Amino acid sequence: MICEAQRQLHIRSLPEGVEGFVRVDGVHVYIERTACNLGGSRAWFLCPTCNRRCAILYPVKCRLCLRLHYASEHEGSLDRLLRKAIKHRAKHGQTSGGICVLFPSKPKRMRWHTYFRARKHAEAYETNIVTKFVSVFSS
Repeated sequence: MICEAQRQLHIRSLPEGVEGFVRVDGVHVYIERTACNLGGSRAWFLCPTCNRRCAILYPVKCRLCLRLHYASEHEGSLDRLLRKAIKHRAKHGQTSGGICVLFPSKPKRMRWHTYFRARKHAEAYETNIVTKFVSVFSS
C-alpha cells in the first residue's frame, strides 16, 4: 500500500509543548523529545509496535510496521524524470500543461542568470525524457 493514501497523524498537528503521551484511537502513544543542534527540541511519536521514533503515525503504527511505501518508490526512471521536469517548471509558476507547453516566462524579481540556469536544467530533463521515451517505444 502507498502511505500517501492512508489516514495519518503528524506530530506538528499537536499543540506546541505536548509532553508524555497522547491517545490515538484509544492507544497511548508516547512522545519523545530530542535536542536540536541550535537549541530547542524536536518532538517524535514512539511507535507502539516497534518503539521507533517517527513524525507521522498511520492509524496507530509507523510506516514500517504497516509495510507502507511512498508512491515515488514505485516510479520508473521515465516517471522520475518527468516529475523532476514538472517540478522545475512549477518553481517558475507553471501550474498545468506538463512539459507539452512552452517554458514559463521569467518570474518578476528573478535574475536572468538564475532563470537561464534553471531553464537549462529543465530542458536537460526534458531531452532525457524524449530520448528515453523514443528508445522505450522504438525497440
